[in-house]
Amino acid sequence: MLRCSKLLELTLVPGKLVWPWVAFTPDRSAFAVPVGPRTLAIRGAESLGDERHGELPEALAVPTVAPSASGTISRQPGLHAVALHPDGRTLVGFGWHRDIPVACVERVGGAPELVDLGPALGDMGPLAATFTRDGESLWLSAESAGGAAIARLRFRDFGLEAKAAFPLAPPPAAHEVFVHPIEDAVLLTMACGQDGTFVRVARMVGGKLELVATEGDGGLEPCGVAGATDDGQRVCLVTDEGAELRRWPDLAREAHLDLGEELAANYNGVRIGGRFIVSATDRENEEEERALVLTDALRLEDDAAAPPGMWAGRLGRDRLVTIGREKGEERRAFVYAIEV
Repeated sequence: MLRCSKLLELTLVPGKLVWPWVAFTPDRSAFAVPVGPRTLAIRGAESLGDERHGELPEALAVPTVAPSASGTISRQPGLHAVALHPDGRTLVGFGWHRDIPVACVERVGGAPELVDLGPALGDMGPLAATFTRDGESLWLSAESAGGAAIARLRFRDFGLEAKAAFPLAPPPAAHEVFVHPIEDAVLLTMACGQDGTFVRVARMVGGKLELVATEGDGGLEPCGVAGATDDGQRVCLVTDEGAELRRWPDLAREAHLDLGEELAANYNGVRIGGRFIVSATDRENEEEERALVLTDALRLEDDAAAPPGMWAGRLGRDRLVTIGREKGEERRAFVYAIEV
């Protein structure tokens, strides 16, 4: 039976930053969150009591202006995304400043360094980012009013390794990128409200970047990602009505779990203990939050009381980061230990 216990609580200052507000290392060993207008706090799964701070320049401060409600959000001034290096200490912030896409490397003990990404991205603004598992490169999603792309940049100099372009998803689209657990590949979700969620898969094959044709290219019903099976051959997506198991990399649907009329899934979940754990809410009582433990075949094993809030993702082997649902300039983040 699922059990959880709170390990940590801290205050965030996300401003007008588009979700996700939490950046993880590729192996989920550490996370970073905005705790001030230009300050990011880093905590490790095995050293939660040790908080390290990184300072970004004013050009990449947490946004104070809301993103476009009708067009691309890639022109929002300030910070758009954060990538946390596998060393758990080095941060890269991405954003838009004075009509150009920019990045900033922040190393503990080092001075922030602002980089012009125009040579790599052109007029596209960065929206989501993560490091590769070896820390040598960065995966980046970007868009402009005319199109979108997944790019691969060298970390040492932000030079362009490869870029694959595709049509723009219906704006405004909130991007989130997930590293595949086995392949040198990523899954990009672009959440477009009631227009659905558009999904792209990109991977490196023979040193070249390949866009894989998937069922998500033309849009799926609104959904989020709960993770992949341990062998990387299946991906679990979470909709309002339940969970879907989709084959990697073409995302053909292989199984589906419908939660029925009483529960609504919250478009997210995590992979812990060889199980998918899906966040859900009672449709008649939104304060009653549930954690649904699913096997790789999407068979329901447990329905337990859930840690409250929006689930940001797994930390370490068996921890969960959530964000409180309260409104206001300051929000609370929590870390829970999860036992399945």
